Amino acid sequence: MDPLTSPALNLSTLPSNILLKILNLVADSPIPVWHRVPPFPIQLSRINGRIRDLALASPELWTTIRLSHRTHFWKWAPLFLERSQTELLDISVNLEAYMSVRRPAEGPPWSHCSFSGYYGITSYSALRPLPFAKAVELIGPHIERWRSLALRCTLRQLEELCSYIKDSALSAVNLEVLHISVIEEEYCVNNPIPSLAELLAGSVVRSLRIDSDLELQRLSGFRALSHLDLVYSPQHSIALRSILGPASPLRSLVIRGLSSQQGAYFGAPFNACNLTTLAVSFRDYDFGILTQTFNLPNLEHLELIHAFGGADLESESLTLPEEWEAPVFPRLRTLRLVELELSSTNLAIIQSFSRTVTELQLIRVSAAHHILHPLRRDCGWPALLSLAIETHYRDPYAEWLIPFLSVRASTPDRKILKLTVSPHLQSDTLTSACSDCNIELRPLLHGSSPSLYHNSQRNCFFYDEDDLLNLDFEWTESHRRAPVDDDRELEGEYPFPLHADILAYEINLGYDEEDKDGFIAEAFKHDREWRTMKGALREAKREMRRER
Repeated sequence: MDPLTSPALNLSTLPSNILLKILNLVADSPIPVWHRVPPFPIQLSRINGRIRDLALASPELWTTIRLSHRTHFWKWAPLFLERSQTELLDISVNLEAYMSVRRPAEGPPWSHCSFSGYYGITSYSALRPLPFAKAVELIGPHIERWRSLALRCTLRQLEELCSYIKDSALSAVNLEVLHISVIEEEYCVNNPIPSLAELLAGSVVRSLRIDSDLELQRLSGFRALSHLDLVYSPQHSIALRSILGPASPLRSLVIRGLSSQQGAYFGAPFNACNLTTLAVSFRDYDFGILTQTFNLPNLEHLELIHAFGGADLESESLTLPEEWEAPVFPRLRTLRLVELELSSTNLAIIQSFSRTVTELQLIRVSAAHHILHPLRRDCGWPALLSLAIETHYRDPYAEWLIPFLSVRASTPDRKILKLTVSPHLQSDTLTSACSDCNIELRPLLHGSSPSLYHNSQRNCFFYDEDDLLNLDFEWTESHRRAPVDDDRELEGEYPFPLHADILAYEINLGYDEEDKDGFIAEAFKHDREWRTMKGALREAKREMRRER
């Protein structure tokens, strides 16, 4: 009998290889800041002996290293680095929260302390290691095992990390994913930061995200890039031209803050014939600048944020501008529209995309019902199979959605097979109108995005959905809402307050390596006590059943 189809299959009888695959699925899931629990592999020891033994014998479960003010990971990192053995590492270091914690008046912020020391001190032993120094001390010797590195730091710290890599006898030969986010500070780099592309010349970086002009014209040094994510500036034009073209490996591009005011720098449109995924956020609601900038004949997935503005939907018929009559994106399959308003012209442009689209996501789109009820006969979303709708919580129930679904359901070759809506849109009427399709209820604004989550403050730094970590460390650790004891809704998202005494207590940067075994032994001691207590509870329940 196949063990996977056996009715007696449970956690104890599940084959080890299947159980390990399940554990791998959640091994790197971020934990909300208010959950004061050990990292995932440590938690496994609280289940049973078999799973604990499996975790201890599986180095691939110990490869995620997260260092930040929000985590308690500083004290666990040496253990993870040891137990991961030779497995490749996924590392994130976020030092932004330390910016508000300052040393005494004579010194800079804690986070600025370099690994070479301050005030003429050049010995590690002469200066207690502080955040950046400790991070480099932990991950630096394992540079050959870096698989992904996400770094949120100041320019000073980035400069010193580059110096460390340059002087190291090792190289990041296995690095595939690199995210660099710079914290703005009053600091002028006297010498230009060495090109990351040059320092990582031996690596195979396939995914790169930068939120500043660090690389400028040197992006072409990353010759294996298949995914690029950048905050756009006119200086990137030459760099983009150098990595786009028929021979380019680049398939996915994210551009943040595209503006028509930068159009004078573009010149002829970029030949982006190899791009299949594009996500763009706009600064001034000018979608036209996109098609003036890029030639995208093979685009399959398109995400637009703040691409259209205006609200003059008064005409009963739409006239498509002549330059849009020919399909601009003839191979488009997925279209995601986020936070935009519609004019008659903009609506006609969007509906011109509808001929080949199989998946449509409308996230807080004003007058979204106009998009789904085309006024042109040739723009009826004939291939649409999957639809996702998110409205504002204060918006009335989307009654326009019911007639649309009913009409589609009555036409066999145009049925919607999957519907994803905001939880507040759930109703019996909606369920009956979409009885033949799969309905999923979940928030969409911060949810599954093909390429991009946009933050107008430009301070979100994250792993995209298709990368190794599905949520970023900063957004998870710094911008989640805090738990509350009542039903009051918090206004916005905010980080927890920072205090020097809490800082010293939480991250324990002076952690003594000699105490590591004792620390872990204490953790397992609590685990044994917990298991003993659970056993006593089970025995008490049995006694109660016998007495009955």
